[in-house]
Amino acid sequence: MIKTTLMLMDELKDYVNKSARIRRMVDYSLIPEAVYPLGIVLHSENGYGFQMASPEKAICDQLYKISPVKNRSELESLLFEDLRIDRGDFLRLNMTALYEIASRYQTQNLKLLRTYVKI
Repeated sequence: MIKTTLMLMDELKDYVNKSARIRRMVDYSLIPEAVYPLGIVLHSENGYGFQMASPEKAICDQLYKISPVKNRSELESLLFEDLRIDRGDFLRLNMTALYEIASRYQTQNLKLLRTYVKI
């Protein structure tokens, strides 16, 4: 009985870990191929290599996928209320990188973001 319980617990732990990995996977099919490599950082953890978007790229990718907003006020609302980005964290981003990455996307949201950060 104890051995069976331990096996079941190990299987449950493996299932939970696998589920967590699956939830963290992101579908990049919506991101234009030309901008995919911008802002990607290579990481290694527990002997496994993986790619992760920089915070600046993650914001650009998210704004690319969201319906367009009309003006600066709506962009601020989208960033700081809807997406719940902390203003202080946003201000600590690399604005040059954010501007450069945003300039490669051709959408209203990213055009507004470029004017918002004005480097």
